[in-house]
Amino acid sequence: MAKDLWVRTVTIELSGESRDYIRIESTRHAASVLLDNWPGAADAVYREAIIGCTQALKGEIPHDVACARFLAAARAAQLEVADATDGQDPADDSDPFELEMARTIRETLSGEAETLGPVQH
Repeated sequence: MAKDLWVRTVTIELSGESRDYIRIESTRHAASVLLDNWPGAADAVYREAIIGCTQALKGEIPHDVACARFLAAARAAQLEVADATDGQDPADDSDPFELEMARTIRETLSGEAETLGPVQH
């Protein structure tokens, strides 16, 4: 298991109109998003997130601190944020990405059950 994996998985919306979402599970991935795909301003909170990710990857601060700074930057940029392990129910309609994932899984499992037929004891 990678040392930079976060305890929580964070889902953010990268753009409002196209409804593009990305799931962040590690400090390294967060740093990549901040540097390559960040839709928000390069303000002080953004810079703190980059510094936090860099420090965490160097082992200078815990990875959960980098996660918290990334979340702060996303919220400051007014991005839609869903922190999947921070008390948000995946069935809650405030996170379209999680809803779509749950729907797809249900449909897949339902289709497989129909293909297999009834369980025989």
